[in-house]
Amino acid sequence: MKNSRLYLYLNSLKDKELRSLKKLLRPPSGEKPSHLFRLFEFFLGKLPLKETSRLGKKHVFSKIFSNKAYNAGRLDKLASQLVSCIESFLVQQQLEKDKSLKYQVLACSLSHRKDSRCYEAAMKKWESALEVEGDSLFAYFPRFLFGIQCLDHHGTHENKEAHTAMLHDARQRLNELNLAWQLFFELERMARSKYIRSPLPPPRPELLEELVKALEGAEERPMIRLYLKLFQMSSQPGERQYFDEAWKALRASAGQLSSGAKLQVLRYLLNHCIDRYSKGAGEFLGLQLELYKWGEEKEAFVEDGMIEDSIYLNAVVTAATAGDFTFAWQFVEKNEARITPARKDAAVRMAKAYIYFHEGKYDKAIEQIDSLLAQDFDFAIRRQSLLLRAAYKLFEQDKADIEDVKDRCRTYREFFERDTYKLAKSRKANYLHLAYYVEEMAAHHYNYRKEPPKPAQELRAELAEKVPAASGWVREELGRLSGAGVSAGS
Repeated sequence: MKNSRLYLYLNSLKDKELRSLKKLLRPPSGEKPSHLFRLFEFFLGKLPLKETSRLGKKHVFSKIFSNKAYNAGRLDKLASQLVSCIESFLVQQQLEKDKSLKYQVLACSLSHRKDSRCYEAAMKKWESALEVEGDSLFAYFPRFLFGIQCLDHHGTHENKEAHTAMLHDARQRLNELNLAWQLFFELERMARSKYIRSPLPPPRPELLEELVKALEGAEERPMIRLYLKLFQMSSQPGERQYFDEAWKALRASAGQLSSGAKLQVLRYLLNHCIDRYSKGAGEFLGLQLELYKWGEEKEAFVEDGMIEDSIYLNAVVTAATAGDFTFAWQFVEKNEARITPARKDAAVRMAKAYIYFHEGKYDKAIEQIDSLLAQDFDFAIRRQSLLLRAAYKLFEQDKADIEDVKDRCRTYREFFERDTYKLAKSRKANYLHLAYYVEEMAAHHYNYRKEPPKPAQELRAELAEKVPAASGWVREELGRLSGAGVSAGS
């Protein structure tokens, strides 16, 4: 039952949620535990998964229904009941957390009853909850649904003058929804086109003009205005002013935005910085670190008490690359407990490896991740890249020989040739280019080939066309070889 929906659900729950669910399922004092509760407790003891053999159906059945003949259908039915309990529990948790959704559901349940006074009270609570939440891209949809719910209620079907205001309100909410999601779609289309192989819908060149016209005099739409600035920034990445305007707008409107909205905007700004820095715009490393520090101060990266391991790693990598080791170590220690338990060990070890690498402690970096099992493609790729670069630096310091570098390059290439993650062609090429530059740079320290190594200046000139992963680091290392002073690489 390792890949069953039941196990996947339970493995995704936080410790606090598991405790609450256990309390909900536990039988009253003095009563015998039900089969449902016994199945829950059995799985609870197996999280996280350590022994796959212990989750075979026959073994599970014997633990729940002792001294009974094996019956797969009975076990499946019990597992299905427990899944239903978990789903109901999660829905209730979400309703308690999301007041807007709670009152929306309540209003819908009351909308077709004869006496509309309870419905009207629920609608007022829903409207108040929408105002309290703060602006966000996803707030425009429930606002639109609120307008539709008003129109749909039988009490508004009479042709009274007072009800025409609802039509105007619904139209305004529809326009807001259209603006917000068109912007979001265009931003996602531009972002994903860098990595996705299949063709995406074409751009709409006229969209910017339409949006500017639609937003004239509409100061009450901070999220849409922010998305417009992000759209301008992404459409013209070489124009620094659009990044500055978007970053300034985020700081100015942060108090009006929901926590999820702040994180969403930060993602676009951070990805823009990463892209610009990788293409040689060195000032964006400092801007990227500035964004992470602001997000940390505002706790914008924390959702439901947790932080994504990708954000955790990227913040540490940025700080370490910029040489701010104090912030890097503080971020590691402060946020370690906020990572999903199943991924915490790998994320923390990877983060520490990056810091050690940039501190010049290459042996320690390798020690952290050499035996690390890949969690997913992001972890696997990060690990391969860091091990390759650490091997080169140890060779440069005469702490490893050329065969170590060659072996690491071979392993690295084989990893990407297998390509079980189906990377976009351009992204895969970037990673393979890293091995090319490492081999070329290693030849400067010990020429193991018949032909002389390419001059460092020639290799630097290739960076514009043959862009590698960790391009800042490659640029720095080539600068060392050629004697040019350059900023630190990522």
